[in-house]
Amino acid sequence: MNYNMFLKKKEYYILSGSVIFDNIVDIYNNSVCFFDNLIIIKIDLSELKIIDSSIFVLFLSWIKKANIDNKNIYFYNLPKFVIDLGKIYDFDLILSPFIKYNKM
Repeated sequence: MNYNMFLKKKEYYILSGSVIFDNIVDIYNNSVCFFDNLIIIKIDLSELKIIDSSIFVLFLSWIKKANIDNKNIYFYNLPKFVIDLGKIYDFDLILSPFIKYNKM
């Protein structure tokens, strides 16, 4: 499955499609260049269709990159599957400062 990441209203990015082990490196490599001109990075995940646990690697990689660049990053509209899976591995505790639950 493919993915797409695009800027919406010059305010936030939407990641759609699939995030799976086979494409997380590609997603990361193609997305970090989008972050160069932003101070606050907002990513809406409401349009994801296929997700596996590798999404947590992507989250942590983005957070690390944002920290290195002294930027804030927030994830919006996480699918229920991601929230539930995160609780199993305690990722919800790690990611909680970066998760926003209000709609964009």
